[in-house]
Amino acid sequence: MNNFVQYYMDARKKDSKPENRQLIFTAVARSIAEMGTIEDLKSLVSYYESEWGKNFDEENNIA
Repeated sequence: MNNFVQYYMDARKKDSKPENRQLIFTAVARSIAEMGTIEDLKSLVSYYESEWGKNFDEENNIA
């Protein structure tokens, strides 16, 4: 896990509202565009997608 993904995770812990998830992702992605690498972005997208799947399953009571 890289620092950008960790930052995203920390920000989501502080603000776990579903409607703010995309805003947080966008802010971190912009930071990656300025200071990161394509690998950083791939890691963030991978985590974001896995988080969405997990949240979708929990909200819809899917085991």
